[in-house]
Amino acid sequence: MRLLMEALQSGRGILWIPSSLEEAQSQLSSLLATSRHRFFPGEEKVRDFLIDDAHAMIAEAAIASPEPKYLIAIATNYRQEAQNALLKLLEEPPSNVRLILVGLRQSFFLPTIRSRLLCIRPQKREQHKVISRIDPLRLDLKTIDEEIGLSASMSKEELKEWIAALFARCAQIPSRLCSDRDLLDLFAEAMRLSDLNVSAQLVVSVLLLKLYRQQR
Repeated sequence: MRLLMEALQSGRGILWIPSSLEEAQSQLSSLLATSRHRFFPGEEKVRDFLIDDAHAMIAEAAIASPEPKYLIAIATNYRQEAQNALLKLLEEPPSNVRLILVGLRQSFFLPTIRSRLLCIRPQKREQHKVISRIDPLRLDLKTIDEEIGLSASMSKEELKEWIAALFARCAQIPSRLCSDRDLLDLFAEAMRLSDLNVSAQLVVSVLLLKLYRQQR
């Protein structure tokens, strides 16, 4: 939050990589409550950022404002054509227009987009908040799907950190989930797959689905 506040005060365009889009939207709404701001796509449910959303953002930026106006794109993914459409706006934003792009992975954005914005990424302890929110005894398919999506651009080391953090979480309740040996075998297999360079999404999906079946 501190880094975000400092970035907002700088007046520069921002690329924010939070651990949760819903929390990011809530925090921005709170921080900018007394300032003019608008979210794009602007719907209650976060979705992909499309070319029509880019055009709407550009049109809003063209409307003159005597005070700072914050235009915030927050989406699960950003289409390449939509990002390309924003390049000129990001390069030369109109007076008093502040631009903020929010996405779960820096790799979702084109290099030409990233180079034009001040990037804010969570520190590692913030990244592990996602793990701490996973309740192995109450896993549902929605949570599993979200985690698979988040793992799309994980590096091998990030995947191993994710597995280790989830293991620590599960180890607190092994007797209610499965036996100690079964738990060790489950996570050892996940580590083995990561060593074999199996895709992070596959490793995450296999591990979480096995945990999901254990609680049934």
